[in-house]
Amino acid sequence: MKVNIKTLQEVAMLATLKTGRWSARKIDKDVTTDTIARYGSEDTAGVFSKDLVTREAFKEINIFISRARAFHRERTVPWMFDGTGLLTVASYDHYRATMDQLVRDCEDAVESFMQYYVSDLLENERKRLNGMFNPNDYPSPEDVRASFYMKVIYSPINNPNDIRVAAQGAAKDALEKMVLESHENAIAEVSQTIFKRLFKVVNKMAESFSKDKRVYSSVVTNIQDLLVMSREYIPFLDPSTKDLLDQIEGALTVTSADELRDNETKRHEIADKAKEVSEKLTAYF
Repeated sequence: MKVNIKTLQEVAMLATLKTGRWSARKIDKDVTTDTIARYGSEDTAGVFSKDLVTREAFKEINIFISRARAFHRERTVPWMFDGTGLLTVASYDHYRATMDQLVRDCEDAVESFMQYYVSDLLENERKRLNGMFNPNDYPSPEDVRASFYMKVIYSPINNPNDIRVAAQGAAKDALEKMVLESHENAIAEVSQTIFKRLFKVVNKMAESFSKDKRVYSSVVTNIQDLLVMSREYIPFLDPSTKDLLDQIEGALTVTSADELRDNETKRHEIADKAKEVSEKLTAYF
């Protein structure tokens, strides 16, 4: 699908989520040597790695990092590089507000951990690790603090026709062609991702409505929410897909979950429509 990069630059941007944390693990050479000697193994048999801090100490930090990663995956579509997602202008305010709050929550959790690190941690870990405890395993508070981070980097979509490099002639033409092809491949991936996500929720509706009398509202609302997001990516999709999105909305989301719970005939009718739509969606990925 040929697309106008300038149009894409007007409706979307790139958002890259970067996170990190202190690993809090250390290879214990003494325990490794003792274990290998005890079992008569070769030196290459393995190593013993110990947790310098309990997992519970990291619980809150891990929760906010996981939430940020999940929200990033939900609200963006992968674009070329791992961790970089395509974010529409329409979603920017909600995405940024949510991510900013998650960053603040993570920072608070890190500060709470650091207070523990400089106060009670060493004494608690001395008791827990006992003979394996070594105070030299623990980095300075400054180094530990620096290993924790969560940030989002926003950037525009680059125009492959606007390359300023020293290369000239055939080399420059080849580079421009390569960059243009990478953009076209990325746009194709965007389209496939959108329809794979739609297929997943529509196929779930087809399966659950055809064999399960229980009807969860989320089965319908998940399709509704994904349709709203999918329409934000219309400039990246084949023009014919707009009609398909309208068909999905009209066929699968106009009947409420409450109605479907009490109407088995209607439920099976919707299940058949969902199955039909699922088969159509597979043509797009």
